[in-house]
Formats: sequence, C-alpha cells, structure tokens
Amino acid sequence: MNGRYGFHCFYADPESARLFDRLGAWQANLNTQNRTVG
Repeated sequence: MNGRYGFHCFYADPESARLFDRLGAWQANLNTQNRTVG
C-alpha cells in the first residue's frame, strides 16, 4: 500500500490527506458492517 499509492506523497498535501483519511474510515466502516452481517 505504501509504495503503490505513494502514502508519503498524499500526506504532503493536506487536502489529499483528508480525502485519504475519509477513504480509510469508509473502508473500516464497510469492514465493520461486513463483519456484523456475516
């Protein structure tokens, strides 16, 4: 993940960092829902 998406590059830009955090939170929420249902 680190090398593929250029994690360090994202966090150099605050706007991208915020978007990436939101994406991570969304995926975590999705995983939680899947765990609850399944």
